[in-house]
Amino acid sequence: MSALPELAHAQPQQHCQATGLSNEDVVYSATEFEKMLNFRSAWSLSMGSGVTVAVIDTGISAHSRLGEVIDGADLTDGGGALVDCDAHGTFVAGIIAGTAGKDLFAGVAPGARLLSIKQTADGHGDLYSLAEAINIALDRGSRVINISLTSCSSPEHLPPGVNEVVSAVERAEREGAVVIAAAGNNSDTCQEGAIAWPAVLSQVVAVGAVQTSEDGQFAPTAYSLTGQWIDISAPGGPVLGPDPNDAEALADLHVTESASGPGTVRPIAGTSFAAPAVSGTAALIISREPWLSAFAVREKIISSATPIDSTLEIGHGVLNPAAALSWDAADLTAQSSREVSPVPSASPSADSEPGSRTAGLLLLLASGMCLWLLLRASSRRSSPQTDGPK
Repeated sequence: MSALPELAHAQPQQHCQATGLSNEDVVYSATEFEKMLNFRSAWSLSMGSGVTVAVIDTGISAHSRLGEVIDGADLTDGGGALVDCDAHGTFVAGIIAGTAGKDLFAGVAPGARLLSIKQTADGHGDLYSLAEAINIALDRGSRVINISLTSCSSPEHLPPGVNEVVSAVERAEREGAVVIAAAGNNSDTCQEGAIAWPAVLSQVVAVGAVQTSEDGQFAPTAYSLTGQWIDISAPGGPVLGPDPNDAEALADLHVTESASGPGTVRPIAGTSFAAPAVSGTAALIISREPWLSAFAVREKIISSATPIDSTLEIGHGVLNPAAALSWDAADLTAQSSREVSPVPSASPSADSEPGSRTAGLLLLLASGMCLWLLLRASSRRSSPQTDGPK
């Protein structure tokens, strides 16, 4: 696939492979998301029931731990929106709405329903199809739209399709849908100072990634982009979730990283997996207060964030789902004071560049990977919770 220089891929094509078993204790250990966000404490107030969350990604494989998954659209001719050979979208979906079981895996909003819109496969996609996907999500009644991918460009370049994305985001704002996007990862093709679309738009919640330091404090990750346009941060991994290749099994996601030498395996992490934690929180809020505007939901999430001691620009703090639910939004108006930044018309020269219609969208995993490895957890028959929402 040809791509503009500013939009080249951060990694080669990805292939799902179930190549081995991880330690069975993984599924009985609290994930980083659980430890940092304590989202189960919000379930007494809301579990996200009745809210449709659109996942614009690589598709979502049907799974016993995902509850209701709706076939939205396949914009890639890649076998349907409920087929996820890349695995990315299924793990994103698990963070949003994975249902609890006998193990310690669960998503932030297990009562939410998921609308799968396959917009990219093997790293291919563009901003035109992203705008189309957002509009499809709105047509299907989504109140939350998760975008765990980005188009990265230099500040001097306006990538083709931006105007269409801005129009779609503005429509979402009018219709009360919250758009949440990963902020992007540092890589050779997306370095500090770059512009990440659509996260940079002010009516999109831009999500960076944080981790826990050795002393137990929140700390920035080395891979997450920083900038004044980032709104909030959340854990970026390690990731435990539904195995896209086995509807009854959990898996944890690893990569082989050539930069560290042949055969060096480490967990996948990235802002891809921070964004869905925020999307799950938005679903919790909307389920409890469905009358809120998109602006009010954003402000509840951002204003309630736990402050972090860092000189880096990684947003207002770390996501706090329980605090966001109880944050008083009574005085919030329906109109955001942070308008979408003006976007000039794309120049004819930009649209005429070879490959401009296929400007690549990057799946936001930590850079340097060369192979995906799906390591199945050995607790295979992890039955979903029977007394909670599906």
